[in-house]
Amino acid sequence: MTMLKQVNCRACVRLGYFRDDFVHHFVKTPVRRAPLINRGYYSRFAALRKILLDFIKTTSTSSKRQIIVLGAGYDTTFFQLTAEGTLLEKTNSDSTSTLYLELDFQDVTQRKSSAIQRIPALLRTLQGNVDNEENGNDKPQAAEINCDNGEVLSSRYSLLPADLRDVGQVEAALNLAGINYSIPTFILAECVLVYMHPQQGDDLLRWLGQKFSKTAAAMALYEQVNPDDAFGRQMMMNLSVRGCPLLGIVPTLEAHTERFLKAGWGRAEAKTMNEIYKSCLDPNDVHRIQKLEIFDEFEEWNLIQEHYCITVGVIDNNNDDDEDGKGCGGGGGVLKEFGLHKAKDPRIAALEAVLAAKRVAGS
Repeated sequence: MTMLKQVNCRACVRLGYFRDDFVHHFVKTPVRRAPLINRGYYSRFAALRKILLDFIKTTSTSSKRQIIVLGAGYDTTFFQLTAEGTLLEKTNSDSTSTLYLELDFQDVTQRKSSAIQRIPALLRTLQGNVDNEENGNDKPQAAEINCDNGEVLSSRYSLLPADLRDVGQVEAALNLAGINYSIPTFILAECVLVYMHPQQGDDLLRWLGQKFSKTAAAMALYEQVNPDDAFGRQMMMNLSVRGCPLLGIVPTLEAHTERFLKAGWGRAEAKTMNEIYKSCLDPNDVHRIQKLEIFDEFEEWNLIQEHYCITVGVIDNNNDDDEDGKGCGGGGGVLKEFGLHKAKDPRIAALEAVLAAKRVAGS
């Protein structure tokens, strides 16, 4: 299952659903996937990328922020966003530095760390020399890579092994990476907790809620839902036969939000992928990708999308007296608008842009 995500990603990239300049380093040969799978993976990618970018934008006034990916596998988000300039530090005093941490089983992190060390494009991006080969500035920033241990440690990106079922291992990894529990943090888990026993997933959510209880933190879960109808029962059986039983599946959207609240998170919301695809994604981009392939599997599409969901939990307790102080949303509220928002009508967005430009011109 770890590599399947990247196989689907490579298939979407090949057809132009979205851009990823690094996935080919992990999936050498693209595999043709059915339009139903491609559109489903696009909706997952677009929704989670939107949430992540919203967090980055929301915390742009903070001096520091952190992004933690649980069960990251061979995900290339760090490399893509760094290459695009989204995560690169600026030199002015108002810039935000980002620490990006990925955790997974050691056999996965061993292979990924080896790829990072072996492949120039990955290593160069990690070291911050994305476009510097031409101008001769190729001096690397310090990065410690231990392929035997499956570890990469640097000031901007770390990759560490941890069994997420063991909170002690998670804590040790976060501490080794230098995670600061008092600055804005985003945590992502895609189809991770659902494969753990319920108590293990609950314990992890509760521990994270406690550790980040004094700051602004958001966590997004992408998981299966609605296992008790006919389609859900078939989904459960299919995955079980493949050796991937959904041990920790949460049955309803209400139960997903309640799980976060019981774990100490301040608020939570959940939506099916059907609702997210129809109302939360950029309508212009959705219109664009719908023209990429002939698609007539609408009944199955709607069924599948009703059985996956995204849940977002938020803690928003920044204080003026946190150890960094500068720009961390003093008094709370840095994430007060963060969540699963409906996309703006393109006409309204265009009008707002015009009005904003007029305000700037008149100031």
